[in-house]
Amino acid sequence: MKKLFYLNYFIYKFYEKRDPDPFIYSFFGSSLLVSLNLMSIFIILQDFVGFQFSKYYSIFIFIFLFGFNYFSLYKNSKHKEIFFTIGQEDNLNRKFLFFLTYSFFTIALILLIVVCIRIKNFDAL
Repeated sequence: MKKLFYLNYFIYKFYEKRDPDPFIYSFFGSSLLVSLNLMSIFIILQDFVGFQFSKYYSIFIFIFLFGFNYFSLYKNSKHKEIFFTIGQEDNLNRKFLFFLTYSFFTIALILLIVVCIRIKNFDAL
């Protein structure tokens, strides 16, 4: 759960100087990153392992992640005190490296899945 807070924190800090409501971007951005990873795992299980999921599970996953993110961090403006305590920590560079690695991993995983499915279904890039 702390890792989700770090994702929210760094997206929030990125948009803090650019927008008057940066919590909207951090709320949707972190939920989107986590749900993309979960959906990538489901796609791998479905296309390569043969385990079948209903297409409606993705809707439940999105709703669950958005709700969990909202109630754990943004309800009653809890994000302000949590982000303040994260900002006071000493090793923020290491946590920022986690954020960059996680973001890069998410994008690379999605691209890898797209290429593998294309090769599997069409026998070519």
